[in-house]
Amino acid sequence: FIAAHYGIPSDDIDIIQGNQALENGSIKDWNSFFAYMKSHDLSKPECYEYVKEHMDVQSYVDWIIAETYIGNRDAGNVRVFRSPNLDNKWHWLLYDVDMGFNATRSEGYLIYYKPTQQKLCATDFIRGLAKNKDFRALFLERLEYQMTYVWSKESVNGAIDMFVEHIDSEVERNQKRWTGTYQGWE
Repeated sequence: FIAAHYGIPSDDIDIIQGNQALENGSIKDWNSFFAYMKSHDLSKPECYEYVKEHMDVQSYVDWIIAETYIGNRDAGNVRVFRSPNLDNKWHWLLYDVDMGFNATRSEGYLIYYKPTQQKLCATDFIRGLAKNKDFRALFLERLEYQMTYVWSKESVNGAIDMFVEHIDSEVERNQKRWTGTYQGWE
């Protein structure tokens, strides 16, 4: 997907899953970057500059907004990638969000923002970066844009209606196989 989407060779892509599971390429730079993020005061401009040199910050902001909007409680489902054929920065991928939009649990966003929650790159990064005023300004700018154009009520409901139309006929069979009911899915 990454190679096709960005037009880069797949053998030049580092992909990390979770905190530190290598999926493709090398993990060396990720380990170094992850250690830096956890050990430095990101409120300091020079530390934030280092982060911006190694991570596509907007990619991360868009990812964290999506994760928290849908209330995805599975903060360990993280994938990041980088390639010297792109910009050699870490980019965030949205995937495996089946624990999102769970009407029975509304505290999914706390997993990312509350200090006592999981210690994962997804959660450590936002808490560290939120200390930086420039990051907060970017976050609010992207949040306003996304809530207006990506996560508006009309956009989300339209997407849900489209997907329901496409998969409705398969849901009952799926629910019987994996447990659950059609009514529960509705």
